[in-house]
Amino acid sequence: MVRTGELVYRVVREIREAGFEDYCVVTSMNYEFLQQIKEIAPEIRTGYIMTMTYGSISDITAADFFSVKHTYITEPFVEEAHEMGKEVHAWTVNQRGDVRRMIDMGVDNLITDDPVMVRKVQSRESGSSTGYRELLGYAFGI
Repeated sequence: MVRTGELVYRVVREIREAGFEDYCVVTSMNYEFLQQIKEIAPEIRTGYIMTMTYGSISDITAADFFSVKHTYITEPFVEEAHEMGKEVHAWTVNQRGDVRRMIDMGVDNLITDDPVMVRKVQSRESGSSTGYRELLGYAFGI
C-alpha cells in the first residue's frame, strides 16, 4: 500500500520525468494533497474539487483553480475566486439554461457531456456563427 506522502512524490516524479509540468494539472478533493504538491512542485497547476461552496475560500491558496459542481456555484463565489486570481471550473453542465447561468456569472471553464450544445449556447451569446464543422475543425485541428 502506498502512503499519502509517497503517492504525492510519485505523482510529481512521473509528471517531471515525462516533462508534463506545463501540460497537466493535478486535481483532488483532498486539499492536503494539493498543499503537498505545491510544496514540492509549485510549477504544477492544481485544482481543488469541491462539491459545495460555503464560507470564504481566501485561505485555499494551494489551488490554482476550483472545480465545483455547477449547481453550487454562486456569483459571490466566482467573484472571490477571481479576486484571488483563481479560475472557476463548473461541472457537469449539460443543460442550456445552466450554461447561460455559468456564462453570466463569469465561470472560466465548463465541463460537460455535450460540448456541441455548450458551443452553440456560447455562439448565440457572443453573436458568432460557429457551427458544427468549425467546432470539429477546432477540436481536431483540421
